[in-house]
Amino acid sequence: MFSEAHTHNLSQKTTNQPDLMGEIKMIKKITILIATLALLSGCASAPPLNFVPQDVLPAKNKVAAELKSVTVSVAKEEERLGETQVGFMGNQYELSFKTALKDALDEALLKSAVFNDLSDRKVSLTAKVMKFESPNGGITFETEAIVRYEVYDRRDGKLLFRRDISSTGSVPFDYAFAGFIRATEARNRTMRANVTNFISSLEELKIQP
Repeated sequence: MFSEAHTHNLSQKTTNQPDLMGEIKMIKKITILIATLALLSGCASAPPLNFVPQDVLPAKNKVAAELKSVTVSVAKEEERLGETQVGFMGNQYELSFKTALKDALDEALLKSAVFNDLSDRKVSLTAKVMKFESPNGGITFETEAIVRYEVYDRRDGKLLFRRDISSTGSVPFDYAFAGFIRATEARNRTMRANVTNFISSLEELKIQP
């Protein structure tokens, strides 16, 4: 009995070890990134995350449904399409990232008026961050993102629309001397492009009455 239990526990630890090592590796990478950017930034104050695109125009083709809710999340490890450098275990940076993305979606959807508030059909939107990668250091801080957007019918839970939207963003060296400011702006540009591309893709969504 003791031998079997001991073997089972050892097997569990071995199975969980890759997950633990992956988290440790990710934490080290984020720590290096933060330390590098802090060193480069000196006394400069960190700019806020701002993912709201400025050039959203009213949609030419409306979606025949009223949008009732927007939910933002980060993909679990087994779902990810790359690293998701948005913070860890619900910390302040992860909360700020998700709040910035939700605010950007709310504002962009309002400006585009792509959904029809007078429609009897009600839908919900989910945005899941599948990939968000920034370099540990550099000049342009080219950043990559993939966000999975899904629209569900609130009447029966049916999936009506799914798109994985990819985007990149970077800044020139002369944008700012402080590395942390350039890195944050690269992140902002990446997500602004992602939100803009998503709004454009919604015009492909056709809902049958």
